[in-house]
Amino acid sequence: MRCSAEFIPEQACLNMKVLRFSLVVLLFGTGSSSALADTVNLPAVEVTATPIAADVSQIEPTGPTVTDSAALLKNLPGANVNQNGPLTGIAQYRGYFGDRVNTQVNGVHIEPACSNAMDTPLSYLPPATVQKIELQRGIAPVSSGIETIGSAIRAISLSSEFSAQENFTSSGKATVGYTDVSDGNLSSLFSALSNRNHRFHASANRERGNDYEYPDGTVSPTEYKRDSFGLGYGFRSDGGDEFDIDYHQDDTDNSGTPALPMDIVYADGDIVSAGYRALFGNATTMEAHFDYQDSNHAMDNYSLRRPPSMMGNPMLRRSDADVISTGFQLDLTMPMWGGINQFGFEGDAATHNAKIKNPFSTNFYVRNFNDAERNLLSLFSEWQGDIGADWNMKLGGRITQVKTDADVVASSMSMMNPNLMVLQSRFNNADRSQTDYNGDLAVEMRHALNPATDVIVGFGHKNRAPSYQERYLWLPLEATGGLADGNVYVGDIRLDPESANQLELGFDWLPANGYLNPRVFYHRIDDYIQGTPATDTAVIAINPRALQFANVDAEMYGFDLGWGVAFNSQWRTDGIVSYTRGKRRDIGDDLFRIAPLNGSVSVTHTRRDWEFVLEEIAYAEQNKVSSTNREKKSAGYMLTNLRLRYQPGDALTLGFGVENLFDKQYQSHLGGTNRVIGSDVALGEKIYGPGVNVYANVSLEW
Repeated sequence: MRCSAEFIPEQACLNMKVLRFSLVVLLFGTGSSSALADTVNLPAVEVTATPIAADVSQIEPTGPTVTDSAALLKNLPGANVNQNGPLTGIAQYRGYFGDRVNTQVNGVHIEPACSNAMDTPLSYLPPATVQKIELQRGIAPVSSGIETIGSAIRAISLSSEFSAQENFTSSGKATVGYTDVSDGNLSSLFSALSNRNHRFHASANRERGNDYEYPDGTVSPTEYKRDSFGLGYGFRSDGGDEFDIDYHQDDTDNSGTPALPMDIVYADGDIVSAGYRALFGNATTMEAHFDYQDSNHAMDNYSLRRPPSMMGNPMLRRSDADVISTGFQLDLTMPMWGGINQFGFEGDAATHNAKIKNPFSTNFYVRNFNDAERNLLSLFSEWQGDIGADWNMKLGGRITQVKTDADVVASSMSMMNPNLMVLQSRFNNADRSQTDYNGDLAVEMRHALNPATDVIVGFGHKNRAPSYQERYLWLPLEATGGLADGNVYVGDIRLDPESANQLELGFDWLPANGYLNPRVFYHRIDDYIQGTPATDTAVIAINPRALQFANVDAEMYGFDLGWGVAFNSQWRTDGIVSYTRGKRRDIGDDLFRIAPLNGSVSVTHTRRDWEFVLEEIAYAEQNKVSSTNREKKSAGYMLTNLRLRYQPGDALTLGFGVENLFDKQYQSHLGGTNRVIGSDVALGEKIYGPGVNVYANVSLEW
């Protein structure tokens, strides 16, 4: 099914269903947004609901004012973002976040070099270069990636496309933009050259911004500085085989992360990827992919903020980290049993290092991660086809081997602190090599009640092995993959993998002038990895408030939906609602950093070359918080945004708007707590969202 520009679907069908609409994020009550996530210029959104398996929700930005592509996820049912800084958004979906959500950029499973995930995967893709971001809605099919316990996200950058001609044709896009709330500016250029057999493209992006303002002050440090560059080439033979190779470089400098104990000094990453696609006969295809990543990162607590002190002396700290990772994938798709079957073999391997030091004194250092390895090999098979009149099914299984290991560690403080020496010796003498074998299953059945209504039932069994931080963090530190709860943690080499049984129910209703796609879900999770109060006497002697990663029992349940109505060719309204409840099953506590009840509604009026959008954004209060993590409650809020877009032709687009129109002062639940001394925001207080923001952007396409 295809919806028109006015959001009027022509008919329901068992093919790809496409609904184009502009979304806004309205959420009821208290809640949390990211540091800059609520200053997002909500883009045009395309929701692609496949007729079987998990729906694919797809975002296509049209004029970004966000600094972080992760913020765009807030426009999709069930999705949100944990924002630790203007460039440091961690994807959240139905309560899962971080490593639990498989996030890929251009087919690459990007590994953060920072042990606190300052350089998140989506930070490698500036919003101005985004072509689309796809989210597997509901239970992710096994073909969507390894370890998809919290679903899967695919971000795609602008790229060249083959033409049908022998002669080369040129295309491209240039964008400039300005945001008043942070005095931020961006400039982006993408250029492509292609014919029927060859395609070339290059891109460059530059972003700068200062600390953003809120009604009572300035959130510091939230300044940012990022440059990125990309090159790509593709070849297509006359027989239809395709080969492509891409290179991406990301260069981030001096960017704030007020929810974390340090800020970004630099985050530099180089990624090379290559792919090959071949067609055998009329229906069998083979695809191969390989990628390589080399990223380096540094952070400190004194370049952008005032460091803490002890006995009047500043405690200057810097951490240098790096990661090298490789990935591959080999897929074969062919007709089988009246449907289509996909077989896949894939793997990822990453090696992490991190060392904390005082750059002005060689007498202090901590080697917190030394060649920490996490290597995955995985096989899957997935079948999709009709199983009866008006019934369609997708069924898949995956087996994954996860091997982890780490070298010996050390600290200059061990000789002076016997408890630290105990932890160091225990870790170095332990059997650190661990191997987990996990089996995943995903099935979704779709039944067409009538041409406009499909009923969906899904079940999944998903697993995730512990991260390298959860296993190999040997002394109490905050290197937790971006939890940003202010607690120090230690790992546990003997952790078991997480295992979740997942149930999904819903329907898609697509009448002639609108759409409605509600889902309800329940996930029962065994061995969920969560910080619990440390009981190790050596750990407690170093920090009595330390937490240790441990396996607990948990559950998540809730609902989300998207809806829209077109009244005529000029007026329409759209919205989303999302709710997730996360609880411990072993004790009476809630899970940490869960987005509260939230939703959005927008009214759009289109007239000739103009489009006007009124948006309301609301979050409910979040009082279901984790006492184990010492998480604070948050109050609810509502925001109003006005947006205007003028497109006099196919080439030029001008965007204007005012976000947080009434300069509402609010604190985002997912935005974390302030860790910066001397800021306008009190130490330990929840970080305030941006105040009123006037923005403008101009895009030119050819």
